[in-house]
Amino acid sequence: MSWRRGRDGAERGDWGMAEGRGAGIAMVLAAGLIYSTAGLFTRALALDAWTILGWRAVFGTAFMLAWMGVENGRGTLRAFALPPASLLLTVPVALSGLCYIVALKLTTVADVMVVYAAMPFVTALVAWAWVGDVPDRRLMTAGAIALLGIAAMVGGGAAQGSRLAGMAFAFGMDVGMAVILVNARRGARAGNAVYTLGTALSGVVGFALAPRPAVSAGDLALLAPFGLLTIGLAMALYMAGARRIPAAEVGLISMLDVASGPALVWLAFGEDPGPTTVVGGAVVVGALLWHLAPDMRRLLRPA
Repeated sequence: MSWRRGRDGAERGDWGMAEGRGAGIAMVLAAGLIYSTAGLFTRALALDAWTILGWRAVFGTAFMLAWMGVENGRGTLRAFALPPASLLLTVPVALSGLCYIVALKLTTVADVMVVYAAMPFVTALVAWAWVGDVPDRRLMTAGAIALLGIAAMVGGGAAQGSRLAGMAFAFGMDVGMAVILVNARRGARAGNAVYTLGTALSGVVGFALAPRPAVSAGDLALLAPFGLLTIGLAMALYMAGARRIPAAEVGLISMLDVASGPALVWLAFGEDPGPTTVVGGAVVVGALLWHLAPDMRRLLRPA
C-alpha cells in the first residue's frame, strides 16, 4: 500500500490483508457502475430538479435506514446520536446530492462528468487537510491522466448558456463527495448516519423548493429505483469500500462511471458524446487499470 504516515503518527494506507483491500476495490467499482445510471434516470424524468431531488431522497433515505437497521440491529437509533461536529457534516452531504441533480438538469451528462473527474484531487486535498493523508505519486499521476481523458470528452462541445452554471454545481458535488468519503474513512459506521441524515436534509430542501407538479405513477416507478440504487445501494457500497482503501483512491476508482455514464445516456437517448468522448473514456479506463495493476497482481498471486 502506498500511503504515508499521517500527521497524528498513525500509518495511513496499510489497511490489512490483500483480500480486504480487494473487497474494497470491488465495492467501489460496483458502486461506480450503479451510480453511472443517475444521468439515465434524470434524462428519463420530465420533472424539475427540485422534485427529482425530493423524491430521490425519500427512497434513498428509506434504503439507508434499512441498511443501518441490518448493520446496527436494535442500536440503530443510538447510531444517530451524533456529536455536533458530525451533524454539521450533513450539510455537505445534502449539498452533494443537490448539486448533482441541478448540474444534470443544466448541462449535459458529459459536462458534469468532466468536473467529476477532479474528484481524486479534491478528495486527496480534503484528506490531507483533514487527517494528514498524503497520496503517493502513482495515484496522483493516474488521476492526472484520467483528468486529461475526461477533458477530451467535452473539449469539442459547443458552449451553452447554462453550461458554466452546470459545471459549477458539479464542482460543488465534488466537494460534498470528498467530505463524505473522508468522513467514512475516519468515522467508520458513523458515516452511514451522517449520510442518511444529509440525504434526508436534501429531500427537505428539494420539496421546499419544488413547484409541486403532479407526480405520476410512471414517475414514481422511475424515482424509486433512482433513489434506492444511486443514493442507497451505490453510496452504501462506496462507504463500505472507503473503510478498506484510502479516500482519494476511492475517488479515482469511482471515475469508471465518468466513462460509463455518458455512454448509457447516449445509448438510451441519443445524447451523442462524439468520438472525443470515446477516446477520453478509453484514457480513463486505461489510467484506472494502470493504477490498480499492482494490486490486481497481488490479489491474483497464490497465497
